[in-house]
Amino acid sequence: MTQGGASRKGGFGGARDVASVATNAFSLAILATAGLGISTVLAYGIGTIAVGQFNQLLAIYIVASQLAAGGIHLSCLHYLSHWNANTPEWNKASDAALLVVTGTGAITALGACLAAGAIERVLASPNLANGIMWLAPAIWLTGTNKVILSLFNSTDKLHSLAAGQTIKPLIWLIGCTAVAFSGSASPSELAKILSLGEAVSATLLFLWFRTTLTPQQGVPIASVREWIARHLRFGLTVMPSHLIVDLNTRVDVLILGLFASDSEVGIYSFAALLAEGVLQVSVVFRTVIARRLVKLVSQRDQAGFAALAQRVGKTSLAVSLLLALFVGGLFLPAVHTLDLDPAMADGMASLFLLLAGIVVCSRHTPMWMTLALAGRPKEHSVLMLALLLTNILLNFALVPQMGMLGSAIGTAAMFAMFPFMLSFSVKKVLGLSLQ
Repeated sequence: MTQGGASRKGGFGGARDVASVATNAFSLAILATAGLGISTVLAYGIGTIAVGQFNQLLAIYIVASQLAAGGIHLSCLHYLSHWNANTPEWNKASDAALLVVTGTGAITALGACLAAGAIERVLASPNLANGIMWLAPAIWLTGTNKVILSLFNSTDKLHSLAAGQTIKPLIWLIGCTAVAFSGSASPSELAKILSLGEAVSATLLFLWFRTTLTPQQGVPIASVREWIARHLRFGLTVMPSHLIVDLNTRVDVLILGLFASDSEVGIYSFAALLAEGVLQVSVVFRTVIARRLVKLVSQRDQAGFAALAQRVGKTSLAVSLLLALFVGGLFLPAVHTLDLDPAMADGMASLFLLLAGIVVCSRHTPMWMTLALAGRPKEHSVLMLALLLTNILLNFALVPQMGMLGSAIGTAAMFAMFPFMLSFSVKKVLGLSLQ
C-alpha cells in the first residue's frame, strides 16, 4: 500500500491537480455540448417527437446503468485506491469487479427487455418497446464501462478517465446527426445509436485498460471469489444512494408536474437544466480527489482530510460562483438572441434561486462521496435518502401555492441544507471534521 505524508495527501491545487481539473472539465464540456447538440439536430432535422423519444430512451438507460453497474464501480474506488496497478491483490480485485458487472449488466438488460411492453404502455409512446430491445446491449455494457473508468480513477490515471468519458457521447452525436439528415428516426434507430456508442466505448476502454494498466492475465476464478463477494456486498449497499441521487435531480420537476401546466413545467425544466450544468462542477473536483480522499478517510487522517476539504472547497466555490454568474447573466440575452419562446424568460427567477442554492453548497459538494469512499455505503445511502426526503417535503409544501417559484425555493433550500447534513454525518460516522 502506498503511503504519504498528511500534508501531501491533503494538499490540492498543484500543477498536476490543475492539469487534471482542466482535462476533466474539458471532458465535461464535451459531454454537455454533445447533449445539447443531439437535442438540437433531432429537433431541427426531425422534430420534437424524436427529441422526446431519444430522451425517454436515455432516461431508461441512465436508470438501468445504475442497476447494471450494481455499485461495483464505487467498490473499486473504495478498495483499489489502496494498491498500485498490477499488484497481485489489485489484479484479483479488478478481475472480480469485471466478472461481477458482466453478470449484473446481463440481468439488468434481460429485465429491461421483459419490462419493455409495460414501459411503452405507461409512457404511452408508440414503438418504444422495440427501442428498449435495441437498448439492451447498451445496458449490458454500461456497467463494464463504469468499472473500467473507476479503475482508471483508482490508479490516478485521470487523463485516461477524461478521454474515456468522451467516446460515447461523440458517437451518439455523430449518429443522431446522420439520422437527422435522413428525415426520420424510430425509437429502434435511436436505441441502436445508443448501443453503438456503448459498444465502441466498451471495446476501446477494455483495450485501453489492458494496455495502460497491464493487469495480470489468467487470474484463477478461485482466487477472486472473496473479492466477488466483497464487491457485491459493498456495491449492493451503496447502489440505492446513486438511484436516489438520480431521482433527487428530477423530483422537483415531477412534483411541479402534479400541480402546474406543461408549459410551466417546461419553463422550469429549462432553468433547472442550466443550473444542473453548474452543479456538475463538483463532479470534476470529486473525480480528481477521489483516490486521495479514500486514503485520508480510511486512515482517519483529520489534518489531511480537513486540508483537502478546505483547498478543494474554496476552488469549487470560486469556479461555481463564476460559472453561475456567467449562466445567469447570459440567460435573458440568449432567450432573445436564439429567438426562443418568450415565456422562457419567466424562468429567470427560478434559475437565480437554483444557482444561489448550488453556489451555497458548492464548497462541500466535492466531498459528496466521503461516506461511501470511507467504506460506509449504508450511511451514505441514509444521507442521500434524507436529502431526497427534504427536497420532496419542501416541494410539496411550496409548489401548490407558488408553482415553479416554489420548486426553485424548495430545491435551493435543500442544497443550502446539504453542507450541514454532510458535516453532521461525517462527524458522527467517521469522527472527522470538514473544518
